[in-house]
Amino acid sequence: MFKRVTRAWGLSRVGSRIEAHLIALVPKQVTRTMDNDITFYWPGHAKPSTWEGIRVPGGDPETRRSIDEVSLEELGNAAMYILMQQRGTSQEGLVKAVCQLLGVARTTADAGIRISWALTHGRVQATVAMEGGSVWLRNGVSVG
Repeated sequence: MFKRVTRAWGLSRVGSRIEAHLIALVPKQVTRTMDNDITFYWPGHAKPSTWEGIRVPGGDPETRRSIDEVSLEELGNAAMYILMQQRGTSQEGLVKAVCQLLGVARTTADAGIRISWALTHGRVQATVAMEGGSVWLRNGVSVG
């Protein structure tokens, strides 16, 4: 969220003093989750542990996000969506497909690492199996 504010103000980064002011402006009912030293902010009614949404970018470049601006929950949801379409794929293929779905410009090593973490995080870890570079849905997971 702060990265978006920073870009909107035409700045390259936010200093600690401005960040402290922005943090003070966040409503108390907002849920915060931490992911590799990145704070994600969720609306008060959203429960990250059960959230199933995916936000895909529109035509406006401002709707695009970098891989570190996408929570592990959302990356896991995107991976589940891809696996529901394909039933299974290589881990490398899944990373490329998730990045493409989310409008991430480049499929980097960091993207692969974050998506791998997402597959072992939260509710997704119980529904996805990985072995030998392949990823698939476990038995009993309903498709679509």
